[in-house]
Amino acid sequence: MNAARVVARASLVSALAIAVFGASPAHADDVEGCVKSAELGQSARRSDSLLSARGHLISCAREVCPALIRADCARWLDDVEARLPAASVRVTSDDGRDISAKVIIDGAGSSVPAGKSIRLDPGNHTFRAEAEGFETAEERAVLSQGERARVITLVMKAKVAQPLGPIGPPGLTRACIPSRLSASSRSAASRISVCEVAPRPRICAPAAASRRAARRTTSTPRRANISSRTSR
Repeated sequence: MNAARVVARASLVSALAIAVFGASPAHADDVEGCVKSAELGQSARRSDSLLSARGHLISCAREVCPALIRADCARWLDDVEARLPAASVRVTSDDGRDISAKVIIDGAGSSVPAGKSIRLDPGNHTFRAEAEGFETAEERAVLSQGERARVITLVMKAKVAQPLGPIGPPGLTRACIPSRLSASSRSAASRISVCEVAPRPRICAPAAASRRAARRTTSTPRRANISSRTSR
């Protein structure tokens, strides 16, 4: 029976109910809603939008609807229930362990529990899993009418830890202690010296200071010797 015949039959039933039983305006509104639900449900059923059809047909199969409409809607609803496919999603790691992940179907804003059977319209669907510490996994599948035991398995790979960068300012590395420093100078250098990484040999600031101090120390006796020789 097509939608036009459903509307015609429902309108006749509604008119008779009001004329014979003096139905209230509220009841008339219920009947009108039943007629609309039956029309939308039948249209969605024909276009294979089975989830939408199911919702409309459940509405027009309620007790408040006229018996003729209820009978048609119940029959169409049985057909939709038999054709609706269902699938469940299993999420595992690449070594086979089950993972508690967020599962998103067809980019929907809300997620569904992994392992739970979900009714979907027949056709193409995209399944995506997200979990902390793992790369996102995605799989596409085509569900056929009447398919009920389909299991979609998503395998997630663990994220690889990124290596840490150098510690400290660029171009600087571990502390160094020049070998020619005295014991006291080496002790001080061990606390403050930082070597620069460069194409030329590494130079430590304490080492340069030590060389200048050494030159001043050795130059003083030489000048003293020169003065004594001149006085003689």
